[in-house]
Amino acid sequence: MSFSLILNSLQGTATTAGSQTSVGYNFNWSVLDNNAAYEMSFVFQSKNAGALTASSHKQIRLTGIGGLNNSYNVTSNGAATSTEVIGLVYPQTVDTTHYFFAGTETNPPVYFKHRPSGNNFKVELLNFDNALSTGNYEWTLILHFKKL
Repeated sequence: MSFSLILNSLQGTATTAGSQTSVGYNFNWSVLDNNAAYEMSFVFQSKNAGALTASSHKQIRLTGIGGLNNSYNVTSNGAATSTEVIGLVYPQTVDTTHYFFAGTETNPPVYFKHRPSGNNFKVELLNFDNALSTGNYEWTLILHFKKL
């Protein structure tokens, strides 16, 4: 069984007015089997994101989703803490239009021990210093869950 969840930045609740870099959603995960593990992959596409450079990559974090169990931040002292970052989005340019994109081939899948448990969760776009990105560009994120 597989399942896709389509998240549009305009259909969620922006944490900061006028910004699409932290958007909240409410979803009842009971459509998925709670006793099963899931592999999750994603695709992401933004609309015009203004001027971008090759170093404009962003991290995507799913805050409050619950159940994510295989992503860790590692520090120089060897410590590893779990993270809700699921991958990166990359700057792209077509003609004079700049946007962010990530496909299933640009990030490895992440795994859930069971279905996600946080009905209220946020999609956040982060800079590499883990600070919330600035910007007001619309986006669509498709999360694809495959039952293992």
